[in-house]
Amino acid sequence: MRRYSQLLLATLTILLLAALVILLEIPERTRFWFELFTAGHTLVFGLCALACLWLSQLVARGRIHFRLSHYIIAFFLAVLVGGATEIIQPFVGRDGELSDLY
Repeated sequence: MRRYSQLLLATLTILLLAALVILLEIPERTRFWFELFTAGHTLVFGLCALACLWLSQLVARGRIHFRLSHYIIAFFLAVLVGGATEIIQPFVGRDGELSDLY
C-alpha cells in the first residue's frame, strides 16, 4: 500500500473511532448499558491509540529514531482525540466530561 493511502487509512480510522464514540447512542438508560458503553471506551480508545501509533510511524518515518518517541506521540494523540470527543459530546445530546479521560 502506498504511503499516502496508509496515511489516509490511519486518519480515517481515528476519525471513525471518534465518531463511533460521539454518535453511538445507548439503547436504554439502564445501568447495564451505561457500564457497557463505558467499558467499550477502553477498546475504542485502545484501537485509536494503535491507529495513532501507526500514523506517527508513517508521518515521522526516518526522522524519529527512538521507538519510544512514537509511543509517546501516539499516547498524546489518543488523549487529544479523547478530549475532543468529550468536548463535542454535549453538542450532540450526550454527556461529555473531561474527567472521563482519567
